[in-house]
Amino acid sequence: MNRGLAVLGTGTALIVCALLTWAVSSGQVREINQIPIIWYCVGIAFVIQWIGFAIAFSFRTERFFDGLGSATFICLIWLAVYLSGNHSPLNLWLALFVTIWAVRLGMFLTLRLHKTKIDRRFNSIRNDFFVFLMTWTLQGMWVSITLLPALIVLTSKGVPLVSTYLLIGALIWVIGFTIEVIADM
Repeated sequence: MNRGLAVLGTGTALIVCALLTWAVSSGQVREINQIPIIWYCVGIAFVIQWIGFAIAFSFRTERFFDGLGSATFICLIWLAVYLSGNHSPLNLWLALFVTIWAVRLGMFLTLRLHKTKIDRRFNSIRNDFFVFLMTWTLQGMWVSITLLPALIVLTSKGVPLVSTYLLIGALIWVIGFTIEVIADM
């Protein structure tokens, strides 16, 4: 991949996330200093990834790429709970589900890398500044887009109550989580 495509990919990831975040944050979401909490979370996702990129590029390693992606989910979900000030059972269950999933995924990917010693996906890009930066930026986009539905719930001004939807959602989560664990095995 050439430098121009990598810069285009990085810019596109940022624009897509900005547009999606703008679309879901206008309306009934909690704010700090008139900025929706969702914006803080998405921004922090990219900052975490770019700090990870800076460290990884300086050492020419990808060893903590997947672990940092999982850790970003956990940091952001609990940051959203804290900043929203809404500690309803629904919000706490939602944050717990995301945390359990992210811990399991992070452990699986980290242990897999520990066994193989190297992640072949990075062989041709770990020494290319722009492509490696794009990869970390795309991970920031993945975290942000994947987490947006949970962030919408966590930061909505309405007080979500435990309901049939929570029970149905929890059942779907358990089924999906189980399928993912089995598939990874």
